Amino acid sequence: MLTRAMNPRNKAEWRRYFTEHKMSLSASEQEAKSEQLNQHLSTSSLFNRAHTIALFYSISPEPNLNLIIEEARSRGKSLFLPRFDTHIGGYRFVPWRLDDGLESGPYNIPQPKEQPSECPCLDLILVPGLAFDLEGNRLGHGAGIYDRLLAKENTLPIGVAFDYQRVSELPHESHDRAMGYVVSESGLHRT
Repeated sequence: MLTRAMNPRNKAEWRRYFTEHKMSLSASEQEAKSEQLNQHLSTSSLFNRAHTIALFYSISPEPNLNLIIEEARSRGKSLFLPRFDTHIGGYRFVPWRLDDGLESGPYNIPQPKEQPSECPCLDLILVPGLAFDLEGNRLGHGAGIYDRLLAKENTLPIGVAFDYQRVSELPHESHDRAMGYVVSESGLHRT
C-alpha cells in the first residue's frame, strides 16, 4: 500500500500517477487478481444478502467482474448498470441482463442498450475508481459520474480495486461519497 508521504499532493497529481501506473499488471496478473477479488466478494455476507446489485462493466485495466456477474445471475439476483439518460443529462442505474447487450456510452463506458427505467432500492453498489484510501475515499477520473450516482442512493457502496490502488490517504471534498468497504484481491476491507 502506498503512503501519503511518498505520493502526489492533489487529485490531479493522483490521477496522473495512477493513469501512468494503471497498466503495471500484465493481462494474466489482472485476470488472476480479478478471480481472487470476485471470490472474496461472492463469499461475503454483503453479496449473499443482496437481491439487487448495481455494478459496472469492467474496462481493462479495471478488475474484471465477469465472475461476480455470473455468480449473481446463477443465484437469481437482479443486476443494474449505469446508463446515460439524455432526459436528465446524467447517469442512472438501469436493469441489465447478460443477453441484453451493451453499447458504448459517453466516455466509452459500456452501458445497456435499453432506455432507462426506474431502479428499485439497491442492496449493493460496486464502484470502480483509480484509487481508494483507508477511510473509503475514492479517486475517480474527475467527471463526477459516480459522485452524482451515489448522491441518489442510500446504499453503502463498495469500492472495487486491485491492492496497488489502495493508498493510506487521498485528498477529498465534501461532495465525495466514501465507500463502506473496498474489495481487492487480498480481501474485503472495511473502511
